[in-house]
Amino acid sequence: NLTSSIISSFARSLFYVGQNSASESIGNTATDENPGSAYAPLATISRAINIIAATGDSSTDYRIFVSGTVEENVEIPSDVDSKAKSILIKGANGLDSNRKPKDVLKASDSEIAVLVTKTTVPVTIENLKISGSSFRGITAGSSSSVS
Repeated sequence: NLTSSIISSFARSLFYVGQNSASESIGNTATDENPGSAYAPLATISRAINIIAATGDSSTDYRIFVSGTVEENVEIPSDVDSKAKSILIKGANGLDSNRKPKDVLKASDSEIAVLVTKTTVPVTIENLKISGSSFRGITAGSSSSVS
């Protein structure tokens, strides 16, 4: 018998966003119609956040790995409050020899913040360069952190 706990144990808690070597090796392109696996990555962080908001579980720590440059303005809404324990957004390719992030979240609209968190869920940003916003780079709630 399929129960909701069995189904939720197979729900995705790890998302890949942006082109990466795994998807390129089989000729896949990052699109928001993909499931967000390494071989079929999403095009935007926003799509991963929307999936979490729609299907998430409040006891789950979600991880979003960003590869390359993703150009968008991201808002993490309060809809996520009851749908995640925490969210980590991390550059997939680590740091270069100068200890600078190789992966980038670049504002698609430089007149608004590139990343806004409106959730009480802890959001952590690691090894990700934030750029392209002349207004503000990040507008974060009290439970967000950047490293």
